[in-house]
Amino acid sequence: MQDALRKIKRKLNEWTATLIVVGSALLVSGITFKLAWKHAKLGWLWIFIAIVGGLLLVAPLLVNYETILRFLLTRRGRMGTNALISALLMSAIIVMVNWIGDRHHARFDWTRTKRHTLSPQTLKILKGLKKKVTIVGFYRRDSFEFERIRDLLKSYDEASPNIRATVVDPRANPLLAEKYGVTSTSVVVFECEGKRETVSFGGEQEFTNAILKLTREKKKKVYFVQGHGEHDYDGYEDEGYSRVKDFLEKLEYIVEGLELIREQRIPKDCDVLVIAGPQKPFMPEEIKAIRDYLDGGGKALIMLDPKSPNMSELLSNYGVEVKDGYLFDIFVAARDPRVLLISNFEFHDITRPFMKARANALLLAECRALKKSEETPTGYSVTELLKTTSEAWIKTELTNNIAPTKDDERGQFTVAIAVAPSSTAKGEKKTRIVVVGDSDFASNQFCTLLWNADFFLNTINWLAYEEELIEIKPKEEAPDTFYPTSGQQVFVFAWSVIVLPLLVLISGITVWLSRR
Repeated sequence: MQDALRKIKRKLNEWTATLIVVGSALLVSGITFKLAWKHAKLGWLWIFIAIVGGLLLVAPLLVNYETILRFLLTRRGRMGTNALISALLMSAIIVMVNWIGDRHHARFDWTRTKRHTLSPQTLKILKGLKKKVTIVGFYRRDSFEFERIRDLLKSYDEASPNIRATVVDPRANPLLAEKYGVTSTSVVVFECEGKRETVSFGGEQEFTNAILKLTREKKKKVYFVQGHGEHDYDGYEDEGYSRVKDFLEKLEYIVEGLELIREQRIPKDCDVLVIAGPQKPFMPEEIKAIRDYLDGGGKALIMLDPKSPNMSELLSNYGVEVKDGYLFDIFVAARDPRVLLISNFEFHDITRPFMKARANALLLAECRALKKSEETPTGYSVTELLKTTSEAWIKTELTNNIAPTKDDERGQFTVAIAVAPSSTAKGEKKTRIVVVGDSDFASNQFCTLLWNADFFLNTINWLAYEEELIEIKPKEEAPDTFYPTSGQQVFVFAWSVIVLPLLVLISGITVWLSRR
């Protein structure tokens, strides 16, 4: 028996180096693959490989423990042991730092448009979540989208305690894919209280919209009044409103048109009524229908151009006066005196995001001035939202000569006003009104310029009592492109093709001659 043990020990001594190398390789490989593929079906195999590697590594050490102890007592052994312990401690510190950093990390987004950070609108929605939402992304680990979606969903997970987000490879976890009915990759499934929403090849906007669909109690309706020459709410021409209609639908609003002259009443399911630049006066029955709607707690966005009826019979009851004529200012856009750049924002829930972001301006075309009535109606607060500069003027007629004259009214004018129940109002008034002295700013031609679309959407959200949606959408980051002049092109060509290669050639010849 002892002879057999001695033979085994002798064989182990002969193969010590090989066993240590093979054992270390198997141990490291098994642990690495197990950590890299946590959900793989062959996870048990990597554990088995790691165990075998550990045994192969430990076996020769146990057999030669006497030799090892004698070596450790020598000077070289002590120095080697100290070096090994230092390396292990350093490795442990690195692992611990990475472990802490993975769970408690801070990110800094230095891009101009914060493209790697969730938009303020999304963050506001997530912080206001009251329902638990589970998000599961199904992406192949080797796909180029995997890391982007993983980081994006991680941002959602960190933004709200009611969000639980993860990304899995459907090939590695087919049972989970089958549970959610996923038969392809590049799919993200949102689940809330038994309801599901699926998004394919999406980004932040699509993901946030899916969360809104699942967590909103009901979709709110926005009606656009038609029949008086207003902008076509789903028209695709420059004067149409199809773009803002699409924006509203992405925020889960239902958008419909309303032939008020035919209906003679505002539908009960109307959450916001929009009157966009009427060119013909309203019938008395229509004015009465709008007044009854507003007095009953309705909400309306009324946009009036210089050629629109001033609707004083309606707006005067709410502390808003509409001035006649065309408004001009020294601060204009595109060298067109009719296009005003409005940069004076008064503090309000609608304008707060612009002031916070230091947004530069809105663009209004063929604008008319508004005025806050000297006597505020009982139970309401009237707030001026947007103003011109103090050098603006009003022309009663639009002619070729738009320069101000002594007969023109001059000064700072208001171009947007908000009306809401005052804090001292009795009962539960819910009426909200926003009046804007221009309707073209929300048209297809102008809505994507500057902050026009954001102002329109924030106004609708405020009117609909959807304050959590009042924010500024992230802007698309334009590529940084450098267009060199002809002189710069000659300079780059001369240096890169002629001068630098010539200097290298001269240096080489000089070294070669000196070594001869």
